[in-house]
Amino acid sequence: MMRADVIVVGAGPGGASAAYHLAKRGRSVLLLDRARFPRDKSCGDGLTRFTTHQLDEMGVLDLLPDAPTSHGARVYMRGKGFRDYRYPDDPNPRRQGRVVPRELLDAAIVQRARYAGAEVYEEALGAQLLRDDDGAVNGVVVQHNGVTEELRARAVIAADGASSRLARQAGLITTAPGDIGYAIRGYYTDIAGLDDVLEIYMPLLDPTDRYLLPSYGWVFPIAPGQANIGVGLVRRERDANVRDLFERFLAELRRDARFASMEPEGEWRGAPLRFDFRPDRCSAPGLLLVGDAAGMISPFTGEGIGYALTSGRLAAECIDASLRTAGFATPDLSQYSAALARRFTGYFEAGRESTLRHKLIWHVLENTFQNEKPLFNICRRAALFPEGIGESYVQEAFEDVTSALAGNANATDAAVPDALAPVRADLIGVGELLIATLRENWPFLTRVLTVDETVVGMPFRPALLLLICGRLSSESGLVRRDVLVLTAAAVEMGFVAALAHSSVGEDSVRGEDTLGSSAHWGNRFAVMVGDFLLSHAYAGSTAVAPGIGREIASAVAVASEGHLRGLRHAYSADLSTREYLEIVAQKAGTLFELPCRLGGLLADASPRAVSALARYGRHLGIAYQLTHDLEALNGRSSELGRAIGSDRAAGLYDFATVYALQNGVRNEMRSALVALRDGEQGADERVARLVRQSGGIPVAMENAKRSVSEAKGALQGVPDGAVKDGLLRLADFVGKRSLGQGV
Repeated sequence: MMRADVIVVGAGPGGASAAYHLAKRGRSVLLLDRARFPRDKSCGDGLTRFTTHQLDEMGVLDLLPDAPTSHGARVYMRGKGFRDYRYPDDPNPRRQGRVVPRELLDAAIVQRARYAGAEVYEEALGAQLLRDDDGAVNGVVVQHNGVTEELRARAVIAADGASSRLARQAGLITTAPGDIGYAIRGYYTDIAGLDDVLEIYMPLLDPTDRYLLPSYGWVFPIAPGQANIGVGLVRRERDANVRDLFERFLAELRRDARFASMEPEGEWRGAPLRFDFRPDRCSAPGLLLVGDAAGMISPFTGEGIGYALTSGRLAAECIDASLRTAGFATPDLSQYSAALARRFTGYFEAGRESTLRHKLIWHVLENTFQNEKPLFNICRRAALFPEGIGESYVQEAFEDVTSALAGNANATDAAVPDALAPVRADLIGVGELLIATLRENWPFLTRVLTVDETVVGMPFRPALLLLICGRLSSESGLVRRDVLVLTAAAVEMGFVAALAHSSVGEDSVRGEDTLGSSAHWGNRFAVMVGDFLLSHAYAGSTAVAPGIGREIASAVAVASEGHLRGLRHAYSADLSTREYLEIVAQKAGTLFELPCRLGGLLADASPRAVSALARYGRHLGIAYQLTHDLEALNGRSSELGRAIGSDRAAGLYDFATVYALQNGVRNEMRSALVALRDGEQGADERVARLVRQSGGIPVAMENAKRSVSEAKGALQGVPDGAVKDGLLRLADFVGKRSLGQGV
């Protein structure tokens, strides 16, 4: 006799989330845990916005009204200072992070599961899996109230932690004990001056002071003057002892005046950590793994609660859907692994590889920590915060042009003209192709390259231009969607290859990239990623037509040469505005021209229209960089803009700065830029003041306006219709980004 539709073993965040979502769907659920709630648990207690959003949807935050908020994270890199990652301003406190002791959090989630209809057995041990005649899991041997009994169910969810007894019984965990990490934490009081952010320290030294370990420390404020402090060791190396590591971390903190008088409160608690998440090893017939039991923990920050909540919901959705069609047969739960792969590609793979090859990822993070080059910024954000800082990375990195395409500032996807409405579905198709290509080798790139159903709107990016221009064929009734999507994916990879190559530092250009240089790891990483993407862009586009692959390779080569040309002028006071615009045309103009030209070719447009689209793209690219650089003066900058834009601190000057060096304030500008290069305090503000004083900003605006006008003029060679209207609106969007806004 079936005891319930589903038995969930383990009532932590993952298990309780699964029980809640199953009960909400009308399923009978038995939730087991070996402890009695409330109970303490080793954890950092930090909840990101990604996590609190899920808790709010479940009604859990209503049970935790006094939980302190956090407004982002502060990451310290040994010897490199720190970087702040603040959540976007939001008046709704429910959209901020939280710090909640697990004793309170887990009890609240279990309570919500009870309210939803789940039955809860406390002090109940799920000791052993039960199977049917075909070997499928159909229950659990449970020890409860001094009685051992066999409880049957249609499906079982193992949420029994990193040391999951049930997952090992099912053969889903093969990680050797030496490859399992460990974390330890304690509560401390009498701490002064903590900010409302989660502090993360990485990496830590071993107790001998000789080796950097794949590790991290944290300080998460839980109340005024109080914090949860701990360390996590990703993998046991050099016989490192986590308690010794924690002692050393505490000693280092005490050198900071804020922690000089801190005192422990209660005992330390520790727990094992697994970083071996593999979607294909999270399910077996009748059994699913969630949360820590599935190895879903970030090796860079220790984040795990949000992933546990999500995996619990996905498990509930999969089981519920399968039970609706299974009849009396064993439910087919194979879609769970596919759902995990779609949802979490790029979250854990880079981290799992770093436990084996941390000399790459960890060294890249360390050596490029203060480097603003686009590839390193992507790597840093994707490794540390794969769920984004309050929104998806694609939404952070690229501007949404839905309203521009619709000609309505308040437009939604539904308001986009019918002829362009399929473009969003095509962008999702591009994302699926990119995931398939990148998942194994550079999965973190999928976080910034891919658009999925969770991304709102239409992000402005090369693939969008190609897909819009390619819709010219739809007006004559011919839509080659598969070819468009495949080529758009190749163009995206070509663009990011150029982005990667543009991240190579000037030391390499000057032949100074030695093993001892700070650029060493970053430059080699950039070349590896760029070459990988370019080869796959060529291979993918050749499947459409050999000429397209050559077009992409040629465009990337021209853009890269433009980047190198700019590097050769780094810190130069003799670069003219004319040559600067030539470099912009070579870099940005080429990368925008490529998708527009290819889109026209794939649409079987006339030679006149293809040429017009190419000219449109080139002038749009020039305008985009000029307006991006103007926006950057006000601290606004998109990832696409940073990829092709200027970097004063690296000696790559924007138009207005080049103008100032040639007109009126030449000597003062030279002095200010030297101060900026040397990192003098206030140098950036001094440069900005001189740029404004020189009159360079209005001249840059005029050049941007001229480029927008030339882009729109080029479209006279394109047939009237929705495609042309959309491209005209995109040109207006680029022109309005900073012009006339008091830059």
